[in-house]
Amino acid sequence: MYLFSCNFSPSVLSTATSGRTGCLLYLASPDSTNCLLISKNTIQKNTIQIWLNAEKLGVHMLQADREKPLQDRYWVKANVWIAVFSFIGNYFWTHYFYKLLGASYTFPAHRLNDVPLCLFLMTHAYFSFYHAIANVSIRFFQHATQRFGWISQNVVVALWIFVLSYSTAFMETLTIANFPYYSFVDRGRMYTVGSLFYAIYFFVSFPLFYRIEENPREKWTISQCTMDSLAAGMLVTMLLDFWKLGVGSIVSSSFEGGLVWI
Repeated sequence: MYLFSCNFSPSVLSTATSGRTGCLLYLASPDSTNCLLISKNTIQKNTIQIWLNAEKLGVHMLQADREKPLQDRYWVKANVWIAVFSFIGNYFWTHYFYKLLGASYTFPAHRLNDVPLCLFLMTHAYFSFYHAIANVSIRFFQHATQRFGWISQNVVVALWIFVLSYSTAFMETLTIANFPYYSFVDRGRMYTVGSLFYAIYFFVSFPLFYRIEENPREKWTISQCTMDSLAAGMLVTMLLDFWKLGVGSIVSSSFEGGLVWI
C-alpha cells in the first residue's frame, strides 16, 4: 500500500512526510523503503527534483511485494476481494436491476442465472479500477483532515465516499447509454434514481475495501479478504432489499415481492 498526499501545508503533511515541509507531492511505502518527493520550491523554478533512496521507484515499486509468497502479496488479496464482491453483484444484484430498475441485456450470450457470462469478467476489471481510485482519494482526505479531529475527519470522509459513490454510479450509467444491447424502461429515472440505487454497492465497498492492509502492521490473509468481501456482499444485499421494500420499482413492474433472483 502507498501513501499519497498533495498539499502545501506543513502541518497536514508533517506525519506523512516525516518533517519534509513545503512538499507538493510525497509518495511512499509504509516502511519508507521507497519514496518520491517533489518540492514546491523546485516546481517554482520549473525543475522537479526526485529523491529516491535505495531502490528505484518506477517499475521497481513492487519489488518488496515480489519477494513475498503469492498469497501474501497485496494485489492478490485485493483481487480476491474484488472477485468475490463482483461475483455476488452479478449473480444476485443484477436481478434488482432487471425487476426494480427496468434494465435488460438483449445480446445473445451464454448466461449464468440469466446474467451474461462476459459481465462477470468485465465487472472485475472496472470494479478494480473504481476501488483503486477510491483508495487513493479516501487516503488523501484522511490525511488532509487529520488535524481537524476524529469526528470532523470521519464526516468529511463519509461525505466524500457518498459523492464518489454516486458519481461513479452515475457516470457508468451515463457512459453505457450508447451500448445498444443494454436498455432501460425509463432512461431519465435510471440516470438519477437508479444511479443512487447502484451507488449503494459503493457506499459499502469503498470504505471496506480501503481497510485491506491500510495499517501496515495489520496483515490480512486471503481467507480474511474472502470473508470480508462476503460480509460486504451480505450488507449490500440487505440494503438493496430494504430499497425494494421501502421504495420499490422505479418503473411499472409486475414484480410482486419475494427474492428478486428467484
